[in-house]
Amino acid sequence: MVSGGYEFDGKTEIAPVDEHEIRSVVETIKNNDVRNIVVSGVFSPVNNTQEQKVYSANNHSFRPKSKLLLNEVGKVLRQFLLGCFRLQVSFTSFIQKLV
Repeated sequence: MVSGGYEFDGKTEIAPVDEHEIRSVVETIKNNDVRNIVVSGVFSPVNNTQEQKVYSANNHSFRPKSKLLLNEVGKVLRQFLLGCFRLQVSFTSFIQKLV
């Protein structure tokens, strides 16, 4: 775990990204033959700037087999939940017409 993240509004930093700290973690990952990483910033689905910065800054020296950025999952999850909500509204309306 490293410094960084935003408040819930996505505008106010909890803490800035410490590039020295990130380089240290990347070296540890490389030295331990880690092949999969997750970059997860606090409230990154609202503001993914720090998350992208952390991943991009080290992408040239470290190529994991797989990577996951939390903001990407958050966007997909938000769309999924929105779809579920729309289905619920549609079914509720349909059932009310049947009754």
